[in-house]
Amino acid sequence: MSYGSVNFAALFNSYVSVLTKPGKASFDATKGQANWMNTLVGVIIWGLVAGLFSVVSGGGVASIVTAPIGTLIVFFIGSAIVFVLAKVVGGTGDFNGNSFMLSLYLVPIGVINAVLGFIPAVGGIVSFVLGIYGLFLLYFGLQSYHGLDSTKALIVVGILFVIALVLFVLVGGLLLATLYSLTQIGY
Repeated sequence: MSYGSVNFAALFNSYVSVLTKPGKASFDATKGQANWMNTLVGVIIWGLVAGLFSVVSGGGVASIVTAPIGTLIVFFIGSAIVFVLAKVVGGTGDFNGNSFMLSLYLVPIGVINAVLGFIPAVGGIVSFVLGIYGLFLLYFGLQSYHGLDSTKALIVVGILFVIALVLFVLVGGLLLATLYSLTQIGY
């Protein structure tokens, strides 16, 4: 297991490259940086930015602590799901590489969402567009880090899209049902 060290300039350049030059080659160029420290530092920074913007937009000060912890938990659950799906279709990558691959685009997308997320309407639209773009980047990351051909990578992305859509509908339905019930009892 490689914990490694963090070269912030190289990590930032990798984020920029993956986001601005989408393709398998951009992910291939980052493989030498795949270690737990790069992944953890990136995800924690994402969580800290989310926590700070939560405080700025009226959330509690505790968000500065809870957001990084929550971000880490959700990130690694998501990474485990992607890892298992990639393995099911024949992926050859390891969990360390899989997690780093995801962090290469999820960290910058998460930071952008945190910064723009508190702007009404704009934040939601940007979040949706970046979410779709993230699935597009995942397609290339799976080919690079798991050695999947384009069809198998597309299958994994498709399954993840369906899971995300079902969760969105369920959560949205629960929120609407809650709001409706609150209006019925006089809140």
